[in-house]
Amino acid sequence: MTDAELIAGTKAGDVDAFRTLFERYKRQVFGTAIGITNDRELAEEILQDCFLRVHQYILRGKIDPSQSLGAWLHRVAVNRSCDELRRARWRRLVASIDEWAEFLQAPRCQSPEGHVQRDELRTQLLDGLGTLDPLHRAVLILYYLQGFSIAEVATILECPEGTVKRRLHTARKRLRALLERNAAFSWELIYELA
Repeated sequence: MTDAELIAGTKAGDVDAFRTLFERYKRQVFGTAIGITNDRELAEEILQDCFLRVHQYILRGKIDPSQSLGAWLHRVAVNRSCDELRRARWRRLVASIDEWAEFLQAPRCQSPEGHVQRDELRTQLLDGLGTLDPLHRAVLILYYLQGFSIAEVATILECPEGTVKRRLHTARKRLRALLERNAAFSWELIYELA
């Protein structure tokens, strides 16, 4: 079923239609929230809040079925995550490898050495990502980890595409500089393990 059909079903009181929408988007929304907040419990709270809001908006007829529901959910998740960070003034590293492993899409290495090297590189990349401010972290997560296009990220963040491109450029530049300061980091190894 399409999102529009599920939205119509939810508005008509079909609990299964809403459950299907939740199952369709929960992993992505949670991944965005945890990537920005670095807090599993807070990410779960944000996930619940996003779906509570979407349910209320559907029942009130405030969701346009012709627009992307995924983009709307991610915009709410990003805004809510950034609000929480501002409120708490959190500036910690992104979640540990264990929390992020399921969200990073990396091919599997066959050798034990490859697994160790991949884990070390992943840790370095995530540590670098964790040092970025929330808006730069958000564009990297949405674009690279969630796979949204520049236009979709712009919709989610409610900003012009040029702003998204500029933030991506700045975030990549800062992340690269941080990683290259680490003597143990190797771009060649990344390409070798990819």
